[in-house]
Amino acid sequence: MIEKLSKHAVLYRVDGDTDEGKALAKKAHLQGYPTTILYRNAGDEIDRYIGYAGRSDYIKTIMGYFMGVDTLEDLKGRSGQEADPELLMRISSKLQERGGYEPSLGWIEKARQVEGEKGRELMEKLELLEGTALLHTELERGEQILERLAMHAETERVGKEAFYSLSRFFRKNDRTDSLLELYHALLSNRQDDPSFLNGYAWFCAEKEVDLEKALAAARRAVLISDEDPGILDTLAEVYYKMGDSEEAIVAIDKALLKEPDDEYLKEQRKKFLGHGKKET
Repeated sequence: MIEKLSKHAVLYRVDGDTDEGKALAKKAHLQGYPTTILYRNAGDEIDRYIGYAGRSDYIKTIMGYFMGVDTLEDLKGRSGQEADPELLMRISSKLQERGGYEPSLGWIEKARQVEGEKGRELMEKLELLEGTALLHTELERGEQILERLAMHAETERVGKEAFYSLSRFFRKNDRTDSLLELYHALLSNRQDDPSFLNGYAWFCAEKEVDLEKALAAARRAVLISDEDPGILDTLAEVYYKMGDSEEAIVAIDKALLKEPDDEYLKEQRKKFLGHGKKET
C-alpha cells in the first residue's frame, strides 16, 4: 500500500504525541487519529481521510482524491448541479473536519431549503451536523441540540453519534462532571448497549468515580457481549480501581483465554499482580 501511494505523493508521517505532531494537529484541526491529509504542492488541502475502515476503502478513497473525485472541491462543484440535501450534508461534514464550523452551518441551511419531502432521519442528521458545529460557535445551543438527540433521536445511529460527538467534546475540554451527567441521563435506556456500558465503566475507572455503578455496568456489558475480551479488561480495571486485585485477575484471565497473545492484556495482569499496584 505504501509503495502504491509513494508513486503519487511524498509521504510524511508524524506521531501525534510528539511536540511536532501536537502542533500540526492543532493547525490542521484534527478530529482524531489516524488522519491522512492530502496537500497540493502549494500547500492547500485536497482532502482528508479520518480513521481506517480497511485497506480496500482507504486505497479507493485516497486514489479517488488524487483524481479529484469526492473531494470538497468536487462536491461543491456538483452542488450547483444537484439539489441533493445528502450532498450538501457531505460538504458540511467535510468543512467541519477541517475546522470550518461557521461555513458548515451555511451548507446545513442550504440542505434544509432544498425542496421536496425530507424524512425524519434526514432531519435528525441535519440537526446532528448543526449541533456539532454549534459546539464551536454557540456552545450552549450546540449542547442542547446534541443532548436532545442523544436522549430522544428516533434514528438510533443519530442518537449514538450525538452522544459520541458530545462526549468527545467534553473529554477534550476536561469537563468530567458534564460527561458524567450525560452518561447518567442515558444509562437506564442503554442497558442493552455493551459499547455504551463499557465506555461508561471505563470512564468511571479512569476518573475513579461512581465505581459501584461502573461495576454493575461492566458486568452487564460482559454478559451481553458474550465476554468480549476488551470489556473483560474494563471489568478488571474497575475491580482494580476498587482495590480488588483478586477479582481483577479473574476477569483479565478470562480475557487472556480468548486473546492469549495480547501484550496489553498481559501487562494489565502484571499490574494487577502488583507491578504498579494501586494503593488502597
